Amino acid sequence: MSISSILIILLILLLTLATYFALKFAFIIIKIEDALEKSLEILDERQQTISGILEIPLFFDSAEVRKVHSDIEDCRNSILEIAKVLTIDISSSKAGEAEIEEEENKEKS
Repeated sequence: MSISSILIILLILLLTLATYFALKFAFIIIKIEDALEKSLEILDERQQTISGILEIPLFFDSAEVRKVHSDIEDCRNSILEIAKVLTIDISSSKAGEAEIEEEENKEKS
């Protein structure tokens, strides 16, 4: 066997290995994308339900009821924020992270 045929065999093995891992990671990415889409659908349904509940006027003027109402509003806002974070374009993830950090800093202030 000559050096060129050994080199060709080695390159074919490396190509096969690279193709295997590329396909493996592609299937993992597809599964994650499907899971994220299902999660976003669930979050959207919950957000709509919570928004419907929040539109009902309060008839009981208790501090505890108002606190629960406020907590429900916070949960709705959290759901919207999670959905926004999950739908940020991958190519602009650094810009999205910077925006999120800025929003968190504003909320802390």
